[in-house]
Amino acid sequence: MKFIYPKIRNHILVVPFENKISIGNTLQSTIEVKENSGVIREILFLCDGTRTTKEIFYIVFKKGFDIE
Repeated sequence: MKFIYPKIRNHILVVPFENKISIGNTLQSTIEVKENSGVIREILFLCDGTRTTKEIFYIVFKKGFDIE
């Protein structure tokens, strides 16, 4: 069985602020995601290439986020 270790590229910035997350590295290639629960931010920061998708799921689930 092949495991997947998701990783956000090193050159892409992920910056949380207020209830949004900014993802990108230039003004022309940056998106903002509205995020009230914090689950997307949590998942993105866990995608560092050291954890499997299953491990990420359990960490996020244990922190009390409502995910399936």
